[in-house]
Amino acid sequence: MKRDFFNIIIVLSLTLALLAAGSHYVFAAAASPTLKVQIVYAAKGEPKVDPRLKPLQKRLNQLFDFTQYQLENEQTLTLNVGQKGTLILPDGKPLSLTPVQKQRDMWKITLSIPKLVQSDILIRDGHMVILGGARYKKGVMILVIQVNPDLSKPTTD
Repeated sequence: MKRDFFNIIIVLSLTLALLAAGSHYVFAAAASPTLKVQIVYAAKGEPKVDPRLKPLQKRLNQLFDFTQYQLENEQTLTLNVGQKGTLILPDGKPLSLTPVQKQRDMWKITLSIPKLVQSDILIRDGHMVILGGARYKKGVMILVIQVNPDLSKPTTD
């Protein structure tokens, strides 16, 4: 009887240790979101869409009155909470993104472009925000930011 009780205690202890380790890994994954950032040049003129943007074309057409979309840059950043990731926009300005916190399935991200904008945005896991940006050349830059995307699929949110 004592031996059975002892074995049950060992099994329970091991189970609890494994569960605790598993929850640690779930927490660690949540603390490091992956951000897929696409910088799109949009303008009016002869209709022309970069083939890499075809999955987004319908969404872009719903949001903007442009006929040309060109993917200027695309980067994927994996950042810890509080860690700033910076990329350079086509006009030379730095774009900084910093994950601030996660509540349920929403990430709060601080976006900053010096002398232009500093704002917190909320993005649901696996979803994106599309932000009309600053004037660039004869059109504008559009930012597409996705949190924890399925990188094996094209962006279509």
